[in-house]
Amino acid sequence: MKNVALYCLLLLLIACSDSTNNSDPVAAAMERAARECELPIASMGWLLTRIQESRVDPQSKGYFYSFNTSFGRVIVHQPLIMSCLGCGAYTCEGVLIGERTSSEREEIIAGIQPSNILYDSFTP
Repeated sequence: MKNVALYCLLLLLIACSDSTNNSDPVAAAMERAARECELPIASMGWLLTRIQESRVDPQSKGYFYSFNTSFGRVIVHQPLIMSCLGCGAYTCEGVLIGERTSSEREEIIAGIQPSNILYDSFTP
């Protein structure tokens, strides 16, 4: 039932969005992530869930980044209260990237920059 509600919310975001002038930062982030990941927006419900959690949970507030690495596109959630050692890096399919080599960690840290911000959960 929860998945059905999430899917309906995604469809509503798509239907109500204007891709040329989108004033809803959540919808804009979802559209950009889907475009950059080359996936249908409906398959990125995991990201919508993370974004929604970050809007209400003070420990999850922070930034979402999207960027390419040598091991593919990643979406990183960096709560403000943590350094990137505690940030979550995900594949476009929502799989948490577990143990990382030092070079992979360096790529992730290098990708965490203002130009790669996908969503800022401090935005109302």
